[in-house]
Amino acid sequence: MNKLLIKNLMHLTIKYIFAFVITGFLIYSCSNRSSPEITPTDLKEQAAKDSDSLKAFFSNFYYDSEIDSIKKIEGEGKIALSDDDNLKDMDVTENDVDYKLYYYITEEGIGTPITTDPKTNEVIRKGNPTKMDSILETIQPWRIIGSDNISFDEDEAITKAGWRSFAILVYNRGLAYGYTKFKGGENITNNGPITYENGGKGILILPSGLAYPLGSQVDLEGINLMYYINLYDFVEDTDHDNDGIPSIKETSGSDVDQRKYDTDEDGFPNYLDGDDDNDGVLTIRETPDNSDPRENDTDGDDIPNYLDNDDDNDGVLTIRETPDNGDPRKNDTDGDKIPNYLDEDDDNDGVLTKNEDANNDGDPTDDFSDSSKPSLPDYLNPNVK
Repeated sequence: MNKLLIKNLMHLTIKYIFAFVITGFLIYSCSNRSSPEITPTDLKEQAAKDSDSLKAFFSNFYYDSEIDSIKKIEGEGKIALSDDDNLKDMDVTENDVDYKLYYYITEEGIGTPITTDPKTNEVIRKGNPTKMDSILETIQPWRIIGSDNISFDEDEAITKAGWRSFAILVYNRGLAYGYTKFKGGENITNNGPITYENGGKGILILPSGLAYPLGSQVDLEGINLMYYINLYDFVEDTDHDNDGIPSIKETSGSDVDQRKYDTDEDGFPNYLDGDDDNDGVLTIRETPDNSDPRENDTDGDDIPNYLDNDDDNDGVLTIRETPDNGDPRKNDTDGDKIPNYLDEDDDNDGVLTKNEDANNDGDPTDDFSDSSKPSLPDYLNPNVK
């Protein structure tokens, strides 16, 4: 039984998880030290070296089930990791370099209960986390030194369970992928400290490129690492920016890294950006009735509003459909209860806003035909048709 007594564990909301990952982003991204130039070729060459080193390591070590540890082979009768069917691998690509991440499941985990089916009394449980989910875990790292030695890294160990999001970190990205092979456990707390049992438990082995790659400028740079991990719970569909879209889905496709997908190119990837298209309307508000923002497309151009900088396709960018850089949702020129940024005829004069472009430059905001109202563009002037 995999059981942990977690003392003084606070229940974190998404808000606090978001604050944590933003802090982590700043810590890991900001440095005053100059970094040596590392090329893709350097990373690929190091990946090849790591691969060879790990293969040799697997031939020299085995899993000892009695003490739940990886040990060096001494004598006969031991099954080397290289011949152990329980050692699995998965393909991971980081920085355009292909790696193999290795994992050894000792206990998959039963899955954290969500609810009970009222008809069958069946317990509905969480499945596996995604690489973007925040997790409740503990972790013990070991350095793999060459192919015949390992060393416990006490300074990097996390022995007290806590919520973490590896998705945001620049380093140790392999952990985010590795945890997807495990499930959480069951919270059996009963009027006392929070207690979990039957959670996921195992070992993750990362080539240096998935841990601290060349150029990291830390003590662990270029070293293969092994982690003993425990997974107790995770936040399903973690939403780092609390915009109503799970972080795992803030991408344009399965082959696009969420951490590099930045629709409005403001330097914040969508999963950390509360206004993904920078149109002045928060993503979470770009939908009626708190529904899924991905399903709301006012102008039917196959670009949902939260990614569309001209939501009604009237030729006026959403962010400009308001005076004084205010909230576009509060500007309704014709009083028809449809704000201008969603109204294809802003002044309700029977002429579509995009057609009120007398000079044919594609911008209705610079056309002024009414001499009595020289500062009022035609598309907001019902007297000009």
